[in-house]
Amino acid sequence: MNKERLLSVNDLCEYIGIGRDTLYKLIRNKALPAYRLGRLWKFRKKEVDRWLKNGAQ
Repeated sequence: MNKERLLSVNDLCEYIGIGRDTLYKLIRNKALPAYRLGRLWKFRKKEVDRWLKNGAQ
């Protein structure tokens, strides 16, 4: 079973070097692969890395 740790909003902001407002804007525009678990947003590092590699479109 894949036990990949999901990144939180704060983790991802630190990882890719953007602010929370920018991150929430990307989520709102469905520009970034994100998952909502209850009230929290979570991100898979592999998917974020792929998104960044493909030009963060």
